[in-house]
Amino acid sequence: MDHGVSSSLVEKVKLEIRDFFNLPIEEKDKLWQQPEDIEGFGQAFVRFEEQKLDWADLFNMVTLPTHLR
Repeated sequence: MDHGVSSSLVEKVKLEIRDFFNLPIEEKDKLWQQPEDIEGFGQAFVRFEEQKLDWADLFNMVTLPTHLR
């Protein structure tokens, strides 16, 4: 891909993501999403407790526009 990001940086990010998701839940919970915010660790698609979905943890970061970082 010609997105301007070096392959070494892509690999470093992959390793950091893997390491984050291998942390104990107590550590990941420190970065839990705040109400009405999609940034952070959590399950962004869960709208109510009774909702049935396949399990999917995620970590979401706003990168663009830059003023929202």
